[in-house]
Amino acid sequence: MVKFKEWLIKNMTVLIAGTIGAFVFITIYGTKILNPCYTDWLMSGGDLSQHYLGWKMYRNGDWTFPIGLTDQLAYPYYTSVIFTDSIPIFAVFFKLLSPILPANFQYFGFWGIMCFTFQGILSAKILQKFLKDHLLVLLGAVFFILSPICIQRMFNHTALAGQWLILLAIYTIVYYEEKFCENKNAVLIYGFLGILCSATHVYFVPIVGIVLCAFVLISIVKSQKILQGFLPLISFLSMVMTTVYLLGGFTSNMTAQSGGLGHYSFNLNSFFNPMGWSIYLKNLETYTTGQYEGFAYLGLGVLFLLFVTLLHAVSEIHFSSVKLNKEMAAGQIEKIAYTLIVLLSLMAAVSPTISFGEHLLAKVPIPAAIEKIWSIFRASGRLVWPAVYFLVLFAICGDRVFVDRCSTLPANQPEKLGRRIDLKLLILAFCILLQVIDLSDRFKSIHNRFATEVQYQSMLSDPFWEEAMKEEKIEHFIFTKPGDQALLYSITELASNHQIDIGDFYFARGIKNGTIQETLNEAWSNPRDDNLYLFTQKEERLRAARFKGNLYHADDIFIGYTGELNAQKMTEQEVRDLLFIDVTFQDKKYMKGDGEDKDGIRYLE
Repeated sequence: MVKFKEWLIKNMTVLIAGTIGAFVFITIYGTKILNPCYTDWLMSGGDLSQHYLGWKMYRNGDWTFPIGLTDQLAYPYYTSVIFTDSIPIFAVFFKLLSPILPANFQYFGFWGIMCFTFQGILSAKILQKFLKDHLLVLLGAVFFILSPICIQRMFNHTALAGQWLILLAIYTIVYYEEKFCENKNAVLIYGFLGILCSATHVYFVPIVGIVLCAFVLISIVKSQKILQGFLPLISFLSMVMTTVYLLGGFTSNMTAQSGGLGHYSFNLNSFFNPMGWSIYLKNLETYTTGQYEGFAYLGLGVLFLLFVTLLHAVSEIHFSSVKLNKEMAAGQIEKIAYTLIVLLSLMAAVSPTISFGEHLLAKVPIPAAIEKIWSIFRASGRLVWPAVYFLVLFAICGDRVFVDRCSTLPANQPEKLGRRIDLKLLILAFCILLQVIDLSDRFKSIHNRFATEVQYQSMLSDPFWEEAMKEEKIEHFIFTKPGDQALLYSITELASNHQIDIGDFYFARGIKNGTIQETLNEAWSNPRDDNLYLFTQKEERLRAARFKGNLYHADDIFIGYTGELNAQKMTEQEVRDLLFIDVTFQDKKYMKGDGEDKDGIRYLE
């Protein structure tokens, strides 16, 4: 009990920072989404519904090996929970608990408050290395908690809000001497990070990998042992490969590569381009429409603080006393490592299409082999996040740590130090207020969206579906993925509620070419009574009319089944009518040129 009390007192500042993180989350998002049985908010569409339904269908499937595979989303093929961005580590854990969980269950609200809490805790731990005043540490942590790049991802690309993983990697560098100079600790922490990164979202692998490069540099310089310095990297990569394998990333029918490399890059104006997140600054032009992936707006409060810090830091540098030599580099290796992280992060994020605003500055040629690997992480703009967090750290601590302003004060002038700290408190408090006001419109919008309880309305409202689902033989939904994503989610929701698998879904990466179509052709050619055939697109009217079985119509979908369902079948005349399609030719939309008139007939090309 005494030890716990001592630990509590020692870590009080860090715990308060975590509490502030949780409080900010609740202030922005409300408390309703923390209810694990409230799932309607997750069915609003877009990627959020993909994450939830991906978990729900994964939960329904039998256990396999590798454990992250399921045949529920692209039957009969297995796909990995990695490709639905359902936070695989949570998906697997809660699938283990599935027998004791309610039918409607979600963990995404818990993930959100956990991310904000860890963001506060880890940022406070990092700041404690540089700032000795507890209040300064708490104020500094607020900037990390209010990070636009984290909040922008939350409940959008939900797993990518786990940016506390980046802070955990930064923590290993900041506390290298105290905790991680021993090789065993470094190997363990980076092995653990390898598991967390790959089991949260694979984009964290290269992002944390950038920080790891700097850690390896520090380790080699300080230990003078090259092999020992690379052991954390080996541990990290081996755990990444193992975890991805266990989650089915190497054995599913998905293609990891995807187009868009360069289109989703970082624009050099992104640090001060609000992209709709500021009430003061105007949006700036970008070179490609996909550069929203490189969103890195710091917030007006951080930008102002960064400007003030730079003024103080530059004023304290005495260039005449700077000596560039081997000894100086070894003594300043941490600062060199911080700079290396920022440079590597920027280089990786901005490449291969280097642009400023709407102007292309350069296009870096990439060998085909490297491009093939790099295309796995086509949204290269995300790799700027380590640079963002180091800029925030510098803005808070740069005038006190990187230049050691206060450490040069004479011991007999403590009151001058006190005045400087008071001034720092005022500046931080003012910048926090500026940050909150600047982002306030976006916070209100987010709050209105998530704090208000909603009721999900499926697009499948016809009573037919309730009757059809009483047929116990039906195990599979066979359909071409509809162009309307909301309809796809409604079909998936219906299937998940009745333990039925589907033939296609919205994945983060595509299924191998031809795989889905081959299965569809086989299913259509040889109808079975365990399949329910859904013709979801207008273009499929002819295929529906030729279906070898009974045909039904509900919610603008034609449904085929080889057996009898307790519902009104389409009449023979209604089926014949499907063979006739009215096409309106207008504005040359369906024809090339004006055609040719011959014998009273116009022939269209």
